[in-house]
Amino acid sequence: MDNTVILVVSADDNYSMPLAVTLRSAIVNLDKQRYLLVYVLDGGIEDNNKQRVERSIESCNCRVEWVQVEKKLYEWAKPIKHLSSAAYLRLLIPTLLPSSLSKVIYLDCDIVVNSNLGFLWDIGIENSPVVAVQDSLMPYVSSSGALARYSELGLPPNAKYFNSGVLLINLERWRADSILERAVHYVEEFGNTLNYADQDVLNALFSLSWKELDPRWNQQISSVAQRQQIFDAFIIHFSTPFKPWSYSGMKEADRLFFQYLDQTEFSNLKFKLYLNRWHNSIRRSFRIGTRLKQIGSLSRKLTRRVSYE
Repeated sequence: MDNTVILVVSADDNYSMPLAVTLRSAIVNLDKQRYLLVYVLDGGIEDNNKQRVERSIESCNCRVEWVQVEKKLYEWAKPIKHLSSAAYLRLLIPTLLPSSLSKVIYLDCDIVVNSNLGFLWDIGIENSPVVAVQDSLMPYVSSSGALARYSELGLPPNAKYFNSGVLLINLERWRADSILERAVHYVEEFGNTLNYADQDVLNALFSLSWKELDPRWNQQISSVAQRQQIFDAFIIHFSTPFKPWSYSGMKEADRLFFQYLDQTEFSNLKFKLYLNRWHNSIRRSFRIGTRLKQIGSLSRKLTRRVSYE
C-alpha cells in the first residue's frame, strides 16, 4: 500500500519491554492515514512476551510480523561490552525481509518516537545506501571510541561518524552492493578493534556515501543533551548503557519513556523498574564515592612522598 510505513526492529527477550515502548510510541504518533507494518527480528523473545507486545500496539492500522532469526546466520558476530551479538541483526535485514521491499526504517529498541514516522519515511533516499544522523557523542571517525581503523581505510579524520540506532535503509543498494558479505568480511578482519559492533561496520562501509539526516530524528540522551533538545526531538534515543529502566537520567526524557510504558502491557513493571533504578543509582553513587576516596588516598600518598624526597 502506498501509505504503508515499513519499520524494522530487533530484540531478544531481555528487550521485549523496551520493544513494546518503542512500538507503542511509534503507533501513537503515526498519522492515522498511514499503515505501519512492523518486522521484528526475533532474537529469542518468549511467546508470552510476544503476545504482550502485540496487545500493546493493537490497532487497525498496524501489523507485526515476527521474523525468526537462526543463530547460525550470525555466528560470525562478536559481542562487545554491553552489546550482544544480536546487535548485528540489522545487517541481515536485506536477506530476511521480502525482496520486493526497496527501503525500510530501522529503529533500536532503546528509543521513544515522539513524532510521525511518516515524515521520516517520505525523506528522499536517492542512491544513498543509508540515511542517518551524525553521532552527537562521537561525531567523527577519529573521535575517541569511534572507528579505530579509519586511517587504514583511507578515511580522513574529519569524516562524519553516524549513529546506527535510527536508519532509513536503501535495501536495493544494500543487495546490489553485497553489504552483508562485506560486513562479515570486515568483522572477521577487524573484529578485535570494534567499539560499537555493527555501527562501526556500517560506518566503515558507508563513511563517504551516507546521507545526513536532521539530528532531531535521533536525539541521543547523555550528560551533554540540553532540555530544549529533548522537547524538540522527533526521536529520543537512550544510546548510552544508562537506560531509563535501569538508571535515573534526564527527567524530561525519562518521563516520556514511562508515559508510553504506561500504555503497554508491561505497565505492571513500573514499580519494579523504579526500585531497580533507585538500587542501581545507590550502587553507582557508592562506586563513585569509593573511587574518589581511592583517588584522594593516592593523592595524599604522592604528596607525602614528594615532601619526603
